[in-house]
Amino acid sequence: MKVLWLASWFPNRTAPFNGDFIERHAIAAAAFIEQLFVVAVVKDDAMEKGSVEIVKKQEGNLTVYTVYYSKGKFSPAEKLLSFRKYFSLQKKIYRQIEQEYGRPDIVHVQVPMKGGLFAQYLERKYRIPYIVTEHWAAYDPLCRPNILNYGKTFIRLNNLVLKGAALVLPVSDYLGGIINDHFVKIRYTVVPNVVNTELFFPGPKSDSALLQLIHASTMGYQKNMEAVVEALALWKQQGGAFELNCYGPVNLALEKMVQQHSLQQQVFFHGEVVQPVLARAMQQADALILYSRYETFGCVLIEANACGVPVIVSDLPVFHEFIKEGVNGVFVKQDDPAALAAALEKFAPSKSSFDQRAIANSTKERFGYQTVGKQISDMYRSVLSNNH
Repeated sequence: MKVLWLASWFPNRTAPFNGDFIERHAIAAAAFIEQLFVVAVVKDDAMEKGSVEIVKKQEGNLTVYTVYYSKGKFSPAEKLLSFRKYFSLQKKIYRQIEQEYGRPDIVHVQVPMKGGLFAQYLERKYRIPYIVTEHWAAYDPLCRPNILNYGKTFIRLNNLVLKGAALVLPVSDYLGGIINDHFVKIRYTVVPNVVNTELFFPGPKSDSALLQLIHASTMGYQKNMEAVVEALALWKQQGGAFELNCYGPVNLALEKMVQQHSLQQQVFFHGEVVQPVLARAMQQADALILYSRYETFGCVLIEANACGVPVIVSDLPVFHEFIKEGVNGVFVKQDDPAALAAALEKFAPSKSSFDQRAIANSTKERFGYQTVGKQISDMYRSVLSNNH
């Protein structure tokens, strides 16, 4: 079986961490099929005008084509011209793949817009069925900006890609439900995100008397780190002894807030790091905090759990799909710093009551490469069987 992935997001030189969870999905799926080709087209404003660069990377049966193209000459129609270039480059790489390896049996779109529009073209022209995996939090009305801010044309095209898919694979039931209830009726099966358990696994911890906390995210509005800082300031006043190590893009406003609350000796910012570095840091933690305002999954949660580390999370519906109170995590009333401070105070003396090995084993069983990769390949075979 030959599978073509059209990835709207994928790690690249302009954004090394963009869609890294999609890359992990590709690695997981590749173990169960004969050939997998990923095509990711990326605009690189640093390139010389009119230039194109194709980077091909092959590891075993996984081949990734990252295609970079330059910003066009200033024009009122720049967006349209950019999309035409994007589409034509997808077509160019597809032809290369078809000539060298033969026609793909199925197309897998990772995030409908804008990679999925070419999947519709292939379905109409060659009758190649396509499925869609959706990760995007923008369907949630609490998201800023959300999909409604992208305009009616964007939403219409996005819905057409979803509606035309043989099957949609949202990463959570919560996300599938939002799409179905508020945007377009789809047939969907949940296939979750994946964790690399060769990196994320239980490791020895330090003997620190302080509660060792970790946070990893984009540090933006969604993640609500301001409330975490406020909670830590409250807990410190009550005698809380802790360290919080944060991993993600620099956020000067957050760093200033930490200084204002005199938390410089407790809260540390390490910037963005590669997964092996993050894994080692998680192994040292007693708990991970993710106090988001909204989510459609939360990859860092399963990464922490794979290390045997429980998670302290905001009480969002999506988290109940894979977090169990007192088993692999703790739920806290959403956007309430006082409630979070109280939860931390309660958690600190009970941290050893969590079964590190059991958390790690159940996470590997449900979210490991072997499990999720097979789920994806089973979806391909099901769609192809029904299509025939």
